[in-house]
Amino acid sequence: MDDKIRGEISALRKDLLGLRSDVSGIKNDLTTLKGYVFRLESKIDNDLKAISNGNRKSIDAIKSLEREIKDLNKNIDKKVKEWERFKGF
Repeated sequence: MDDKIRGEISALRKDLLGLRSDVSGIKNDLTTLKGYVFRLESKIDNDLKAISNGNRKSIDAIKSLEREIKDLNKNIDKKVKEWERFKGF
């Protein structure tokens, strides 16, 4: 092999390592997002129970739920924008 091919192989290896790192980061982000969604789902269940009781707490639960959903949408949009740099997504 000549030096040019060795250099290209070395560059490809570095690129591959970088992609592996990016994929690992995406997996971690997905795990974090799944945990957030799971907690939100649990909160929604609790809020729906409070809403069905028909008291002042139900109004606060609705407002809280709206905030949680807005936060979730922001987090999802943020992650999607980060992942869009990968053509396959």
